[in-house]
Amino acid sequence: MSEQEIIEGNKLIVEFIGYKFIEDGHQYWRLSDKHLLLENELKYHSSWDWLMPVVLKINTMDNFDYSVKIFTMDCQIENSKGEIIVRCECKYNPDELINSVWEAVVEFIKWYNSWKEKQ
Repeated sequence: MSEQEIIEGNKLIVEFIGYKFIEDGHQYWRLSDKHLLLENELKYHSSWDWLMPVVLKINTMDNFDYSVKIFTMDCQIENSKGEIIVRCECKYNPDELINSVWEAVVEFIKWYNSWKEKQ
């Protein structure tokens, strides 16, 4: 993944979680007055502590209609009918499983945002 792909993916994730982008002389995301994040603080691509709450949100949203399945070497997200929406394989080695999960989450958010626009 390039640095630009990581930045754009993390922006999609932070907005999916519910933060709003604010630009008032500074650029940051706000969830509430106590929860402010700068772009360089976003760690969804490198921290399970950041990424797993996003996985939980996907698993519980829309009346539990989606399921994130994490395997040894890949990750896929399915709908409640068992149809695969997104599948990402580990491109390097098992130690980089977080990359597959992050990529699957980003691709799911792109798909979900597009699907919601059509509704």
